[in-house]
This record gives sequence, structure tokens and C-alpha cells, in this order.
Amino acid sequence: MELQTIYHPIKDEMRRVEDELARSLFKTRHYGVERVSHYLLESPGKRIRPALCILSAKASLGNRLSPERGKELIKAAAAIELIHLASLVHDDVIDQAHLRHNRPTINARWKEDVSIAFGDYINSLAFELIAECSIPDIPQCLSAATRLMCEGELLQVLKREDTVSEEEYFLVVKKKTASFFVACCRCGSLISETRRHISEALKDYGFNFGIAFQIIDDYLDLTGAEEALGKDPGQDIKTGELTLPLLKLQGLLSEPQKKDLENLLYSGNKKDAFSQIKHLFFSSGAALKTREAAVFFADSAKAGITTLPDSRYKEGLHLLADYIIERGFGADQSAAGEARTMYS
Repeated sequence: MELQTIYHPIKDEMRRVEDELARSLFKTRHYGVERVSHYLLESPGKRIRPALCILSAKASLGNRLSPERGKELIKAAAAIELIHLASLVHDDVIDQAHLRHNRPTINARWKEDVSIAFGDYINSLAFELIAECSIPDIPQCLSAATRLMCEGELLQVLKREDTVSEEEYFLVVKKKTASFFVACCRCGSLISETRRHISEALKDYGFNFGIAFQIIDDYLDLTGAEEALGKDPGQDIKTGELTLPLLKLQGLLSEPQKKDLENLLYSGNKKDAFSQIKHLFFSSGAALKTREAAVFFADSAKAGITTLPDSRYKEGLHLLADYIIERGFGADQSAAGEARTMYS
């Protein structure tokens, strides 16, 4: 399944978002800033967050958005992507990551001081766009989501190399990832001024989609190949973060095996430890349990929007949930019933 196919019903809006991103990033007259901005836009990423904002608005009202509201939608979607891009730039500094989208990170190319300042710059551009929106709830929605995202990231960093429970993992994920996906969907519903039950359904979709998305991201960090990921795998092990795949692995090991895993996690030889942990992960059944969790939340996201009227935009939301599962685990999307009991 290709994102281009999923985005086809909103291709005009997505093109306008790209134009808005370029307009915002290139309003500077300084060559150095332009150079870093060009580098950022040369590798655009998946644009899932602005797509969710647009699909949510369209799934609420179809093509009945007024021209003025259509402009608001593009600004909000572009602001959402700018906030996300800023978070990636800062994350690469925090994780000391050297690759993203199969290219050196801004941190690797221009060093930490430029990366931190540039991430702050992108955030300022986002909130300039948000300030141009006439809908008063949008600034509050996105500023609150940004705060939660930063709080979640901070909690995760503070917990590095500490014992973490599944409950603590999900608390971080809800703040760091799910809250922002909720905001993407909520902004779309705010712009369309949809009925409350549809707005709530879209928020539920964003919440469950966000949790599934993070579980899959963590799974791929452990199992994916560098070329497919576009970045160095094993970052979570390198930084000492216990993600759901590792927690599932812990839960299947005997006490002596848990001790061995702990020694591997905090080993000085991270490359060798990563290879051994990856082998343990697949041989233990932890991969299946991680998949069950991700599929449960993706299915919950789709189930949450049954009240929306049928449309190609609602179908786009369904397909995006399928896409992230297929990206992580392949085309077979059947889920074991155990996950429904475990997470409901």
C-alpha cells in the first residue's frame, strides 16, 4: 500500500501544504538559514500528521469547507508538520543520531548548536502560522499538544537506563506521541466545526492511531534494516530506553535470562548487544506479542470512526491505520484475540 494512493483524495491540499511549508521556511533572507531549510525539505518524510488533519476535516464535512476554512486547514496542517519537524531535529540531538531518511541528520552535518537553534526556529514558524488561524481553539489545541509531547520526551529521557513498567511506557507514549496525533485530528474537526460526537470519534482515532504508531516505531527500531528505516536501527538500546518490544521480551524470560538481558542492555558493546537482543526477541515470541498490541490499537482507531459518514476521506483514515501496520509487520494484518483482552 502506497501513501500516494491513500493521499490521492487530498492531493491538492497536500500540495498546498508543501507550498506553505516552503513559504514559511524561506521567508528568511539569510543564506545560512535557507541552506539548512533546503536540506530539511529535500527529504520530506511521510507527512502523516498533516494528512490526518486534512482527512479529519474532510471526513467530517466532505468538500463542503468554505474557501476561508480551506485556507485555515492548510495553515493548521503546515503548522502541525513544522512542529513535528522541529521535534525530529531536537530528537536527533538528544539521541546523537547520525542518519535520517538515509541522509546525515542536521546534527551530524551542522552539529548540535545549529540543530538546537534550527529546531527552535522551526517551532517559531509553526506558531506564527497558528497565530494566523482565526479559530480560537486551534492555538490552545496545538500548544497543549506540544507541551505534552515535550513532557513525554522529557519523561522518557529521565527514565533512560531505569526499570520501566508497561504502564509507565504507555504513559510516555500517550504524552509523547498519541497526544499530538489527537491534536492533528482535533484541528481538522475544529476547522470543519463538526458535531461533537464526530469530533470525539476523531480524537479517539488519533489517540489509538498514535499508540499503534509508536509501538511500530519501537518495533522497527529493534527489527528494521538501516536502508528501510532510513536511520540507524537500535537507537533505543543505544540510549538505554525500555520500549514495549523489550518489555514484552522481559516478560517471557526466566529470572536468569532477565539478568542476561539486563547485562546486554547496559553492555559497553552496544552493537554486539543489539544483535543478541534482536535474536532473543524473535526466538521468544515477543515479536508476536508486540504485533498483537500494535494491531489492537490500529483496529481500535478504525473502530472508533464507525459513526462518521462513509466517504473516501473516512476510507483514507482506515487505510492509514492499515498502512502503519503493513509498514511494521507486512501485509498480513490478522490479530490474535489475546490482544483484545489484554488492552481493552
